[in-house]
Amino acid sequence: ASASTRGSGPDYSWLKRLLWERIDRIKQYSDDALENEWEGRVIMVVTIRSDGRIDDVDVAESSGNRSLDRVAAHLIAQVSPLELNRALDAAQVKLRVPISFGLK
Repeated sequence: ASASTRGSGPDYSWLKRLLWERIDRIKQYSDDALENEWEGRVIMVVTIRSDGRIDDVDVAESSGNRSLDRVAAHLIAQVSPLELNRALDAAQVKLRVPISFGLK
């Protein structure tokens, strides 16, 4: 097990959960993805400011499908700004956010 370089910093799992919940509410498959039965998991790096605005969205690990990666970035942009129910205790926070696309 490797130790985090940040040590025992603040726990922002609540913020990641808030972001996931907002994304899940609006997440839809594009017609292209449905037609081609694309599935995958993309990990995004998201910078969230203390006022809830999302500044930067970058692909940390691609799903292997550029279309799904673009959809993930678009979803995150759509949920900005987030209504934060707690203070961040920082000017901004970077989170790694996995977004999965699976056909059901």
